[in-house]
Formats: sequence, structure tokens, C-alpha cells
Amino acid sequence: MCYYLVGLIQKSLDLKLILHVKGYYLQCLIIFIISDFKEYIRHAIFHKVGPLWKLHEFHHSATDLNMITNYRGHFLETALAKFFDVIPYIILGAPIHSYILITSFVEIHHLFVHSSVKSDWGFIGKYFLVSPAAHRIHHSTKNQHYNKNLGATLIIWDKLFNTFNPSEIVSEVGIPNNPYNKRGYINDIFICIKRFAKCSIHDIGEFLKKYKS
Repeated sequence: MCYYLVGLIQKSLDLKLILHVKGYYLQCLIIFIISDFKEYIRHAIFHKVGPLWKLHEFHHSATDLNMITNYRGHFLETALAKFFDVIPYIILGAPIHSYILITSFVEIHHLFVHSSVKSDWGFIGKYFLVSPAAHRIHHSTKNQHYNKNLGATLIIWDKLFNTFNPSEIVSEVGIPNNPYNKRGYINDIFICIKRFAKCSIHDIGEFLKKYKS
């Protein structure tokens, strides 16, 4: 249903504003920057909104970072995230070749930052791209690292919105009181749904109490 609605929205509201920009590479750069900013906002929302965090914590429940961790995500989060993904394409539109180029670069970058590599990438990691070391901090179990280094690819958003945490050694990744990784992947999927539903019901109840008062 989510994918159907996303497709309907994109077809109905695709403005193709990017076609007014001259130059293929400039088009790609604009699409990439707006899309990456969108991803920062989406990521921050999934960390700060209770029920959405219960979906996203499934990704964070990994106790070791490797390239496969990049694909560790609950299908409900993936479906809901699609509503955010259409935003830059509604505003800008994007030729298919631009989409493939940008997506390929982002995917390769995400594989690196979720890998066992712990490099901070020096100058590049400090001023331009999220490094493996920076993203490892994002997955840290330490309280001071919570909601830090939320950027997907560009480090600039974390610096602009004060969510950047400089590189430091992280010895443990995962989530506190981790209920996952004990009885298999399928069981973890249902644990995530249960936690999402419980948190949603609680938040709706709290909202109704405030509304009635």
C-alpha cells in the first residue's frame, strides 16, 4: 500500500523543476544535496519519534558493524521511509540516469560506513563525507553518542544542526537492553512490530489524554 501511494503521489505532483537547470552534472549535484538533506531530516525524525524509533532501532540492534549491517532494516521502516524519498523527486524530478548515478554513489558510501573499517578519512571525513568512524559513533551504546552523526552522506548537516560528534574510539555498538539477536531473524521481525505497536498505542493514548484535558 505504501509503495502504491508513493507512486501515485510522485506521478501526480512531479514538477520536474530540475530540468530548468542547465548542465547535467549541476543537476546531479543539486538533486544529491537536496536528497541528502532530506535523508538527514528523515533519519532525525526516526530517532526522535517514539514509534518510528522502535522500527529504526532494529537497524541499531546490530552488535557488530559490517557491510551486511547496511541492509539490516525492518520492512515497515523501509516502506514508511519511501514517503520521505519522494520529496526531492516531487520538487525536482530526476532523469533515470541521474537517479542511478546518485543512488550508486550513496549505496557504495553506505557500505563503507557500515563496514568494519574504522577510519575517519582525515580531511574528507572532517569536512565533506560521513566517515566509517563517524557512523560508528552513531551506532555507539554510549549516552553521549545518542542522536549524533545523523548525516547519511554529507557531514555538513550534522555541523549545521549541532549533531556532529568528532571521531573517537567506540568499543561497543548496539542498543541498551537489546531484545534482538537471540532467537533468529524472523523472531526479531515480530519483536520489532510488537514494540512499534506498543509504543504507538501508548503515544496515541497520551495524545488523547492531553486533547481531552
